[in-house]
Amino acid sequence: MRRLLYGRSEVERYANTARYLGCSVRCLRDEGCTTTNNIPTVTTANVTDITSTAAITGGNVVSDGGASVLARGVCWSTSHNPTRADSHTSDSTGIGNFTSYPQALTTNATYYVRAYALNNIGTAYGEELSFTTVEAYPCHGAATLTDIDGNIYNTVQIGTQCWMKENLRTTKYADGIPISQFESVGTEPAWRYPNGDSTNITTYGLLYNGPAAMRFEYDFVYDSTSNANDYTPGTQGICPTGWHVPTIAEWSQMRSAVGNIAAKFSGDTGWESSTVENAAGNFSASGRNSSGFSALPAGNTYDVYFGREAYFWSSTAYDRTAWDVCKLTYNTSYFYCDEYLYRNHYSSVRCVKD
Repeated sequence: MRRLLYGRSEVERYANTARYLGCSVRCLRDEGCTTTNNIPTVTTANVTDITSTAAITGGNVVSDGGASVLARGVCWSTSHNPTRADSHTSDSTGIGNFTSYPQALTTNATYYVRAYALNNIGTAYGEELSFTTVEAYPCHGAATLTDIDGNIYNTVQIGTQCWMKENLRTTKYADGIPISQFESVGTEPAWRYPNGDSTNITTYGLLYNGPAAMRFEYDFVYDSTSNANDYTPGTQGICPTGWHVPTIAEWSQMRSAVGNIAAKFSGDTGWESSTVENAAGNFSASGRNSSGFSALPAGNTYDVYFGREAYFWSSTAYDRTAWDVCKLTYNTSYFYCDEYLYRNHYSSVRCVKD
């Protein structure tokens, strides 16, 4: 037998061959036999459907190298020769063609992409391709929309969704029914000026309470035996015809398409310079507003948040007294959708196309 001992520089022969001793075993393959397993062979598919934040590509695992392909996908980076240590997709297993969807990309940036395939021998990469994301652009066929008051809004395509690029500022529903101005915290459908100042309309739009945003009248009877909602708000709500107040799921889809980093959603106007500088870099010039969403800090019911936070209604009810909201704030690095506002509070509205 052979043994390797601590402090010895070589493997040495050990003469004690008593059969009761226990030893480890390592096997050697028969002479003349060699392994046939190798890393896979994979090619990278052309990059198509490039937007400001996403693209479509993929690959083809031509050969598994003699061992099962355990993972495959594409990896990408703004540097050459991306690997699985960089951003990457995981697109099933096995050989054959697959499609990948790189997302959360930065607008107007050049990326390098390679397909990969992994087996128990190692990881293979396809040829490197490059592509450049485009500037944030208006929705195809809907570059603008007009509300019942005649206000014209720009739009922005984010992933597969078409969004308003500005905050809503209508004082009427789509059928012409007016909404009351209500400067204090109230319970009827109403709007108010951001920071109580009428000159803020053009830049920040209007703030709406929950009943106005969801077009919900306070004429229900409370069921004290149930904690469920007593109402079903309309999906259109206050939005123009063909558009609607987004659900939390639609907000989440938009954030996922961009990558949930605050800077990617923040517009350049209105954020207090002192707070912007203290926001851990989330409103830095690099990558700022790469989504084109252009969120502005119109605040909410309490004017103290004006210049510091942007709140947006969703049509998803939190309970019978409140709706979920999404919030972008000066001192956090992400766009949060895990809060709510009571129905008599005020918030901005962004509509998404049906």
